[in-house]
Order: sequence, then structure tokens, then C-alpha cells
Amino acid sequence: MKFLVPLSMLLALIWNSPVVGLQEQQAQTTPKEDTLQVPNLQTPIKGLLVGGQPEKMDIAKIKALGFDTIITLRPYTEETTAIGYNEEMVVEDLGMTFVRIPIQTEIDLNDRNLALLNQALEAAGGKAFVHCRTGNRVGAMLALRAFKMQRVPFAEAMELGRKAGLNTWTDATEKRLKGEADQ
Repeated sequence: MKFLVPLSMLLALIWNSPVVGLQEQQAQTTPKEDTLQVPNLQTPIKGLLVGGQPEKMDIAKIKALGFDTIITLRPYTEETTAIGYNEEMVVEDLGMTFVRIPIQTEIDLNDRNLALLNQALEAAGGKAFVHCRTGNRVGAMLALRAFKMQRVPFAEAMELGRKAGLNTWTDATEKRLKGEADQ
């Protein structure tokens, strides 16, 4: 004996199945940038998320937003005393790429570190989360990268830096862009 199910009933069963419900639930719970507890969170360039130090719980949210690379500009000594967790381990446990470029003082705004940042961003296809404690060092390095490596005019490079968090290192960044600082 054959049992025939009307098409409308079959579609209703499929639509209300747990798989569809799960997909809808996942779509509703995908984090958005405004759910992150990251100080000075900005998107100065499409595909680039920048800001201050993320909380441990934010790293999984950053991954859920589609970012597979996290670049920190904080030196080891600054991180271990300040954030209370091993960021590198958390990032790598999530299957993400972790890059550390230690920028501690304005002297570290140099060509070597700039090349490392450029290399890391290119390896990530331009889609990465870059941070320091507040976003200030990120803004400085992105301004330098724009000016020196991407040949963006001075004023535009500085504006990008400000959008990315450049604040207290503005003078040092301007001097570096103008070639007045020691290399």
C-alpha cells in the first residue's frame, strides 16, 4: 500500500524540520560588529577591522564575522600583564592565524615593522582584525603603510590613520611620514 503525502504537507514538514530551524537560529545568532566589546572598534577600509584589545569572548565573535587573522601590535610584556589570557593560544585554538608585531614606542614605527604588517595583511587577503591596546598604534601603522607602501597622499594617509584610531602618536606619525624621524 502506497502512502501519498500532499506536496503542501511535505513542504511544511521540510520547512519546520530541525535542520531548517537550526539554520535560522544560526543566522539570527551570528555576531555583528556592534556586539564586540572592543575599544575604538572601526572599519577604516573594507575588510579590515581595527581597534583596541579584544576580550577573550570577542575572539570567537571576530572569527564568526569572517576574520581568520588577528594581528596584534602589542609586545609580549604588555599583553601578559594586562589582559589576563593568552591571546595567541585562544586565536590558534580557534584555527585562526595569529601575528604579533611588537610596537612599544614610537621608535618601533620603522620600515621593518611596516613590512611585517604589510606582509601579514597581504597573507590575510586584506581581511584581518588588527589591534593594540587602544587602536592608536594601529592607526599610526596603517597611516604609514598607506603613505609609504600604497602611495596614498599625505593628508589621506593621516585621515586613514585617524579613522583607525591614531591619537596620541599623531605628531610622531606625521614626522615619520614627512621623513623627519630617525629610521
